[in-house]
Amino acid sequence: MAEPKLTIKEASAYTGMPTGTISYAAKCDPPRLRSFKAGQFGPFWFEKADLDRWLSEMETAPAPSPTKKRRRRATAGR
Repeated sequence: MAEPKLTIKEASAYTGMPTGTISYAAKCDPPRLRSFKAGQFGPFWFEKADLDRWLSEMETAPAPSPTKKRRRRATAGR
């Protein structure tokens, strides 16, 4: 049995992402997030597995720690 589909508001609550971000990802050409629609103007529905996959694709590596920059001493009279 297939898992129940989530509305965009339920998908937002599940992922913690704003509805506008989810909607944009579903509307991109090609879509960044798989979704289901009943007709051209129907609402979007999402599966949890697709939302999980989408979130994992957005994961980035941790930023490297900044290195200290040496300050050049001003040399007077050069």
